[in-house]
Amino acid sequence: MSAHAKLFEEVSQTGKIKETLIEQRDTYPYIDSWKNPNMPILQRKVVDFELNELKNNNKTFEVYEALKTALDLLFKDKSLKDVKNVSILDVGCSTGYYYDVIKHYYPDKDITYVGCDYNEKSIELAKEYNKNIAFEVQNATELNYPEKTFDIVLASGILTYVPDTYRLLDKITQVCKHYVILHRVNIRKEQFILKSYVYDNEVMKKFFTVEKIKSLMGGRRNFQYAYGQMIYPQNPYSALFIFRRDYFADVSM
Repeated sequence: MSAHAKLFEEVSQTGKIKETLIEQRDTYPYIDSWKNPNMPILQRKVVDFELNELKNNNKTFEVYEALKTALDLLFKDKSLKDVKNVSILDVGCSTGYYYDVIKHYYPDKDITYVGCDYNEKSIELAKEYNKNIAFEVQNATELNYPEKTFDIVLASGILTYVPDTYRLLDKITQVCKHYVILHRVNIRKEQFILKSYVYDNEVMKKFFTVEKIKSLMGGRRNFQYAYGQMIYPQNPYSALFIFRRDYFADVSM
């Protein structure tokens, strides 16, 4: 087992309870499960290891490389290729580490990054790590940004842990102008939900089929499926999807 894997296993404590199947009606007690202030502190131990390896040791991580692949595609696409300053909202940003990842890959690109999370400790830490970046306490299912504010909305891992998937997707498509990136989506051949444990807290985890993700997003505020890939070649259970707003959606014919 690698040093990275050992650290994740030690910190995440995913084996602390036995995972069990639950129903959608059982998920709502977990609405606030990620508000535990210990969770971002523990998660950051893993993140700091990854960022150090990424920045100082030229180490690559498949989870970050997948995001780079998606952003490479979007920055070349016709809606953004001529945009001088691309705006990105990171929904459920935790301590804002995807800002560091994005700036590592695109140090010379003008990007306006905004991060939001409903965990107050996460936002407190995010502001300490990147003092000049906009981080806000907001619930992903109650976003109060104006409609079509951001060129790109990144939702990394959050579909796994939010009970109300429909409201989450409704809000992120509402504030998104061009592209939604669903990153680190649990994929299986059938849908199910587990009671689980991570970062010192009991949580629920949702698992989707590829077809379900496409049906949940397809046509929602004129967003259509554009691209998808598995994040880990050796593990076909975590995926990335890009959905693009129809270019003619805002044109009166």
